Amino acid sequence: MRRGYTTGACAQAATAAAASPRSGPGSDVGAAVDGAGGMVTVDLPGGEQASFAFTRDPDGTVWVIKDAGDDPDVTDGLAIGARVEDSPGIFAVKAGAGVGTVTLPGLPIPPGEPAVNPVPRAAILDELARMRPGGATVTILAPGGEELARKTLNPRLGIVGGISILGTTGRVEPWSVEAMRDSLLPQLDVALAQGRTDLVFVLGSKGRALAAKAGADERALVETANEIGWMLERAAERGVTSVTLRGHVGKLVKLAAGIFDTHSRLADARLVTLAAYAGAAGTPAEEVRSILQATTADIAAARLIELGRADVLRDVAAAAAAACRERYGLPVEVVLLDRDGVELARSEASA
Repeated sequence: MRRGYTTGACAQAATAAAASPRSGPGSDVGAAVDGAGGMVTVDLPGGEQASFAFTRDPDGTVWVIKDAGDDPDVTDGLAIGARVEDSPGIFAVKAGAGVGTVTLPGLPIPPGEPAVNPVPRAAILDELARMRPGGATVTILAPGGEELARKTLNPRLGIVGGISILGTTGRVEPWSVEAMRDSLLPQLDVALAQGRTDLVFVLGSKGRALAAKAGADERALVETANEIGWMLERAAERGVTSVTLRGHVGKLVKLAAGIFDTHSRLADARLVTLAAYAGAAGTPAEEVRSILQATTADIAAARLIELGRADVLRDVAAAAAAACRERYGLPVEVVLLDRDGVELARSEASA
C-alpha cells in the first residue's frame, strides 16, 4: 500500500517554501513555476528526504496538498498553508484558520498554544531558522480543518478551532496501528490532568454517547477502539486507579477468552466463548449448539436471555473483568451492551 505524508510534513514543507528568500531555478526550494509554485525538498523528522509540490499566493502564503497515501485519513487532500513574516530575534509558530488551539492540560503542548505537536513544531522552527536566521514567525493554515476536526478526537481532548499538526516521522503508514494508538493515548493524559483516575473506557463515539447518557462523567470517558488491552496497559503505567469498560457484547466477550485486541482480523471467538460459558453453566447441549450457530453475538445473547440464562452473560462479564485485572493489574469492571446500547450484564466492581 502507498505511504503518505503527515500534516506535520506538509506544514514543514510549506514553511520552508514560504520562508525561502529566493525562488526560481537553483533556489533552495527548487524551480518555481511562473513565480507561483514549484517544488520544495525537506529533511523529514524521521531522516527521510522528501519533495513536495507547492503553490504560492500573491501575498506569499504557500500551500501544500496533504497526500495520505492509501491511509483512510480525514485530512487527505487538505491544503496546508504557511505564511511567514520576519520577527527579529524570535522564532514562533501560530495557528491560522483551521488549525486548532489547545485548551486543556495533559497534552505535550500547553493550553493556549497552537495544536502543533512537538516534533513537527521543531521541524518547522528549524526551517525558519535555516531560511530566516534573523527571526521569523510562521502562521500555519488548514482551511476546512475546523469541520474535519469534528471527525477526530480533538474536541474530546480540548483542542478547539481545527485540526492538529501531527507526525513523528513525517510519514503516514497505511492502516498503521501505531498511528491509531498515537491518536488514542492523549485521552488518558487529558483525563488524568483533570484529576480523573477512575476512568470509563468505551469503544467509540456511540459508546461515549451511551456512557454519558448513563451518567458517566465526560472527563472520565476514554475511547479505545480495538486497542483495549494496549490502553489498559498504558492506563496502569500512568497510575489510573480503576476502569469501567463498557461495550458491545460481540467485542468484550473476546476479553473473556484472553483476546485483548478485539479487531476481527486477529481473532473471532464471540460465539465459541458464549457457547463455552453456556455449556459450563449447564445449558443443554442443543441450546449450546444453537448459540454456536447464531449469526451474531446479539442473537446469541438474546437467546440466552430467552432461555432464562442471563447468568451466563454475567459469568462472561466477570471472566472478562478478571482477565483484564490479571493481565494489567488494574481494578476493572465490565459492562456488556447490545447493539442498541441496552445493558445485558455487568461484572461486580473489583477492589
